[in-house]
Amino acid sequence: MGITMVGIIEKLLQPPGSAVSIVLFCLAIELMSILIYRKLFDYKKLVRYQKEITKWQREYISALRSGDKKTLDRLEKKRQKIESMQGEVMKANFIVGLIMMGVIGVSLTIFRKLITVEEKMAFIPLINRWVSFGSWYFIAFFAVSFIFQRFVGIRPREE
Repeated sequence: MGITMVGIIEKLLQPPGSAVSIVLFCLAIELMSILIYRKLFDYKKLVRYQKEITKWQREYISALRSGDKKTLDRLEKKRQKIESMQGEVMKANFIVGLIMMGVIGVSLTIFRKLITVEEKMAFIPLINRWVSFGSWYFIAFFAVSFIFQRFVGIRPREE
């Protein structure tokens, strides 16, 4: 008996295949987020802004702790520029987040209807228990997001 497409799909909709399906779904969502982010915004500019913001914040905190008035005055003069940059980075993140909330909401609703068993989605040996669809989705989503954002370097972040 050969492997059929229907057979593969059925296996991916029942545990443990459904746990793998959710990870793949999260991967697709994260890739879509990256593409939207890079198509809508000037990625290199936002990375440059984030680096400058982080540098300014570190200098400012250091000057506050040491009580260096001269450095604080110099940094205060740049505050408005830094706040403008922060606003632009936050706006980009907010817009992509808003778009992705809609995509995730619709996709997850459809995907959840396809999964045949929701109570025992994936077994986690570390805690020695099964987790539900919702719990596994959040675990998978945060794991995939962390890997992409930290190791692939897809969004402006603190260095």
